Amino acid sequence: MGIIDRNGNIHEQLQKLPFIPEWEFPRERISFARELGSGQFGIVWLADAIGISAFHPRDMLRDREGGRRFPFFNRTTKRNSYVFCKEVTQVAVKTMKDHFDQNDLADLKSELKILTHVGENENIVNILGACTKGKSSNLCIIMEYCPNGNLREFLRNNRSWYNAKEESFDRDLSQVFGPKNLIYFAWQITKGMTFLTSRKIIHRDLAARNILLGGGYVAKIADFGLARDVYKYQQYLKTSTVGLLPIKWMAVESIRDALFTEKSDVWSFGILLWEIFTLGGTPYPGIYVTEVRHYLLQGKRMEPPIHCPQEMFRTLFEYLNFTRELRPEIQLDHLDILKQCDLLHLPRETGFSLVSIYQTDITFRVRVAREARACDLKRRTPCTLQQYFKTNSLTNRVECNSINETSNFIPDSYHESLWPIITNSGAKSKYFESQ
Repeated sequence: MGIIDRNGNIHEQLQKLPFIPEWEFPRERISFARELGSGQFGIVWLADAIGISAFHPRDMLRDREGGRRFPFFNRTTKRNSYVFCKEVTQVAVKTMKDHFDQNDLADLKSELKILTHVGENENIVNILGACTKGKSSNLCIIMEYCPNGNLREFLRNNRSWYNAKEESFDRDLSQVFGPKNLIYFAWQITKGMTFLTSRKIIHRDLAARNILLGGGYVAKIADFGLARDVYKYQQYLKTSTVGLLPIKWMAVESIRDALFTEKSDVWSFGILLWEIFTLGGTPYPGIYVTEVRHYLLQGKRMEPPIHCPQEMFRTLFEYLNFTRELRPEIQLDHLDILKQCDLLHLPRETGFSLVSIYQTDITFRVRVAREARACDLKRRTPCTLQQYFKTNSLTNRVECNSINETSNFIPDSYHESLWPIITNSGAKSKYFESQ
């Protein structure tokens, strides 16, 4: 298997990165409901997973790595407790398309490896399990389901509910939201990026379309596990046609020199802030994708977003500094956003556990839960604020990858990842032996 270099490029170490068998979840306990969205290489489905709320592979790994020893019966009971659990949980499942090649399959395997090793965080879309047994086409990744769609579509669909003098932290944001809610989104995304940066992961496609909204409208970064190198295959170099690279979100050095670093993610975060404070606007309005390179190399910038608070102007344009060395570090960005949160008295979460994904009446959602107690909830799902607010504007918006503008079509995201953790593992699935 080999030792994993903490400072090495994960693309060069995927053969060393193992699939840990504790993540294997029985495919027969998954019932596919409908397609949520599709990308260049895969399909994401809404599905019901029976017993996955009692499936905690990270706990088993912590016990093993911590040297904790249990009697054989206790170990077996803990490992198989999900088998006796009949609770149905809604999840998102990523699978291959009907027609795929070996490169697509290798990409999904690579993504699975990264997701199982990156760790859990409240502001990323967490993996819950995987199915690797059987045919190669059956390979799938089970992720937490985010019922409120992506941030870009949420902002666009609910512009009429934006009120500069109001905000909501205990009601449905599809009814009313304000500047504090926008800053809160930015703060949550910064927390997620701080976590990914600490894991040496470079996203390379940070954009509002890749921010999903879980229960309580918690912002979660998605598609950070995609390991395909966009410059490995020549067809992705065709910037003369629409949508082959996320040009409008890419830093100057990424467009000019194909250089992706943590600082290029900082630039993309600045563009993401621009999207947030224009309520889902398209960056560089009125400028074609093919003209963005020339526009940036001339030293031009976008106008400040109309809904951006005055206190955020300086911070926003620091992220968009043409000199990447002068862009602030992601950790410092976290502190800057945190200052804005303190200034505006925003709520702050105090902790996160993956177990909370399966719970409905927790932490800051308690007030919402009180209002919902009179409702007859027939099914407990992760992040079930969708059940609390059964409105057409919410249920019709559930999608995982909605990129509908043909003039700005962006494919699945890709990123360069660096892996900091030295991992030893036992048996692995046969589908990872070729990696």
